[in-house]
Amino acid sequence: MDKDIFIKAEEIILKNDPTGKASLYFIRDGEEMQVKPKRLFPLTSPLSYINFLDRSNRDVGILKSVKDLPHECREFLENFLDQYYFIPKILEIHSLTEDFGMGHWVVTTDRGEREFDVRNRNTDIKAIKGRRILIKDADENTYEITDYSRLPARSRALLEGEI
Repeated sequence: MDKDIFIKAEEIILKNDPTGKASLYFIRDGEEMQVKPKRLFPLTSPLSYINFLDRSNRDVGILKSVKDLPHECREFLENFLDQYYFIPKILEIHSLTEDFGMGHWVVTTDRGEREFDVRNRNTDIKAIKGRRILIKDADENTYEITDYSRLPARSRALLEGEI
């Protein structure tokens, strides 16, 4: 990584790669390289501190905020990151049962109906600042409840037994 670890917005551009696919590129001192973004704080600051890696997964630099990127570049970056960090949001909890110490959840998310198992509610269900809850299932997928106070009353009652 260059001695200056922070990237300026104008050093990130969107253009087609040699195959014609839209890609992000880092340009500094006349040199250009294709990069891929990763969130440093995917849950608490999803649009700040974006790390860019080269093709060998080596750090290139960190963009402090996506807000200064040109609209088209920002939109591409946000869509790419949203697909990479796919976290369904739980809208309703239909049932929550336990078998042999493992919780079985049946929920409605913003991506449809889901069923999943939670191994350990003490380590896999985390309350984040405010009323936000993150749930990691047995397959390492993450689900989010953005504000548990907005869940239907029955869902809140089921959840209270788990947190």
